[in-house]
Amino acid sequence: MESRQHLELKRAAAGWLRSTGWVAVADEVTLPAGGFRVDVAGWTDRRLDAWGGLHRATSRTCVVECKASRADFARDGGHAAALLGRRARLVEMLDRFGFRPGQARKLPVGERTLFDVRESHLEARHGPVRRLRLELLAIDRRLHGSHKFAKMVWWNLADLLWIAAPMGLVKQRDLPRGWGLLERGGDG
Repeated sequence: MESRQHLELKRAAAGWLRSTGWVAVADEVTLPAGGFRVDVAGWTDRRLDAWGGLHRATSRTCVVECKASRADFARDGGHAAALLGRRARLVEMLDRFGFRPGQARKLPVGERTLFDVRESHLEARHGPVRRLRLELLAIDRRLHGSHKFAKMVWWNLADLLWIAAPMGLVKQRDLPRGWGLLERGGDG
């Protein structure tokens, strides 16, 4: 059963997406790739300018995962410091190979959707990258209670990935690679 705070976060995230120009917004969306259900998903082909005007732009998709408690966000807090250290070293090694999880892959317009599952050519050709990637996936699973965050990045399921949480609950350094943070203050 969802907590009242989690429901409020979902409503706030959906409202924020609509107010910033996302054309289609829904909650509890099941993605066919991986069978993940996300708290809020959005699609737009508009961009908001500095004066609040909407203009046509390349279509984009986003996913927002809402976390109302620290326990919901990080399930293995006892080993978090060691896991975060190893994770940082793995990310550094992947960077040396030129693979950056969470970095948008350039696909021709019209070939990218929320439900595409694509593997980079670099991953397919380099065994060491695959091994590092799998270890990073295992660490993210332990840190965040599942592999959902990491798989959405690696499968490039959306252009933007955000975690919505109450102010101060999640630190920037604790975010899964490729995810941004939306914080909700006491006044909304």
